[in-house]
Amino acid sequence: MNKYEIQDQGKVQWFLGIRIIRDREKRSISLVYDAYIDKITKKFGLEEGSAPPTPLPSEELAKSPGEATKQEIKAYQEKIGSILYTAIMIRPDVAFAVSKLLHFLTNPSYQHSKAADWVISYLFHTRYEGIKYGDYNGPDLTVCGDASFADDLET
Repeated sequence: MNKYEIQDQGKVQWFLGIRIIRDREKRSISLVYDAYIDKITKKFGLEEGSAPPTPLPSEELAKSPGEATKQEIKAYQEKIGSILYTAIMIRPDVAFAVSKLLHFLTNPSYQHSKAADWVISYLFHTRYEGIKYGDYNGPDLTVCGDASFADDLET
């Protein structure tokens, strides 16, 4: 404070669009990205509808047999960019879904666009979930891996 003008603005509640929820009693801090998720959901008109149970539908996403218009490509790329930004910032649970959808950026089909809508709808219905730092008294973290042999039908 001797070198720079600094103002105490109280407890931090927002940082770069991320809501910061602090629970001093439980010694935890939660980071939630609900405002941005609300914004993209409204932008694409996906507020209505039921909550998808998973970040991505279970059907296999295949290459588009037709050719998408420039408007369809632009709309799809905007959706994927919004999802990708959310995954990078604070929602790693949709990272796999967006990585699958990224394969179709240059020629998306109606099925791909619907899958992107599914992911945005999933984000909207889970928008208050985020990353929590602090004491954890639950079971140990278990991580499993799968070689995923021959899961790409195109190659």
